[in-house]
Amino acid sequence: MTYTFITFKCENCADCIPICPVVCISRAETAGGTRRVVIDDARCVDCDACLSVCPIEGAVINYWDAKATGPGRAHAVAPSAEQALEALTNQAYRRSRFDFRMEGRLRLWQTDCATRVVSLFEYVRPSDAAVRRAVLAAREYGHALGRYGCAALESHLTERPLDAAAARRLDAARARCVRCGDAALAASRKAGTEAARLAAEAAAAACKGWNAAHRATRAIAARPSEQPVPHASATCDAETQWQLERLITRLSARDIEDWPLPATSLNG
Repeated sequence: MTYTFITFKCENCADCIPICPVVCISRAETAGGTRRVVIDDARCVDCDACLSVCPIEGAVINYWDAKATGPGRAHAVAPSAEQALEALTNQAYRRSRFDFRMEGRLRLWQTDCATRVVSLFEYVRPSDAAVRRAVLAAREYGHALGRYGCAALESHLTERPLDAAAARRLDAARARCVRCGDAALAASRKAGTEAARLAAEAAAAACKGWNAAHRATRAIAARPSEQPVPHASATCDAETQWQLERLITRLSARDIEDWPLPATSLNG
């Protein structure tokens, strides 16, 4: 069930179709023969990306928006940020199996999540650069996937052979990513604290295409109360909400900056 729906105010401009990260909005023919913008109830994750671009107030609303009203409001249960994040991640991963650009965006999102907890590792091991190198390698590979995907699409549309150099650059970035991921995983075994171990595992996961976001959230939960975490949220719930919003931004194909690495270790 979705709590986001299109009202009679919609003028079918379709601005919401390309912004939807789970591709659940499309045009469909009604019984009267007109084509209307509709939301696929089974796929919508209530991320509100469509609300952010709709030019008409009230054309798209969410039952769980503070200003919205609806007949199901008092009886249904709103999806949590964790549930929405899981649903959106699963949808995106299914799409990424056939789309290099989508895989690149997912990799960059996972790297953003791992970047936010790098300081939890470096607080304990300030002279160990393995986690930092893993984040940089994962970021490089994510961007390489995006460039390769664009080149492959252009090759398909123009019916020209794909430049072999593009494939070699992608293979080189992948190889560095694997090496740095292995090094970060080895560093996690010498981390010393649970928070540092999970932070190192998050960087390794970003390199290997595992769930870096979940490990980053667990690292925040495991940190000692006296250990600062200036580059991430103070609570798991707040970090999950940030991860959801960041994933929506990444999947919307917006040109955004990578999440910055901390300049130096907090304990160095």
